[in-house]
Amino acid sequence: MYRLQSPFLGHETAFMFVSQDFMEAFVLYFKVFSDPQEPTRVLRLQGLDPNKEYVLVGSDESFRGDTLMHVGLKVPAMFGEYQSAVVRLQVRA
Repeated sequence: MYRLQSPFLGHETAFMFVSQDFMEAFVLYFKVFSDPQEPTRVLRLQGLDPNKEYVLVGSDESFRGDTLMHVGLKVPAMFGEYQSAVVRLQVRA
């Protein structure tokens, strides 16, 4: 488990869980309060295998592990307060 954003430093938090074999990951993002001019959020992931290609489950997007850890993953746009997002990543078979 990795804490990507602390719940004590703002109005959003993010956690990430990675399987022991690095084949699957879940990212949980929570936003409490909304900002009308909110910038695009990017989460830099942790604990992935930098040499593997991860597919965003439910879409055809794929990213290398090193890209997700250094560049990050764009958080889906959310409007309103008390919103959340769950992202599931799997290694391309």
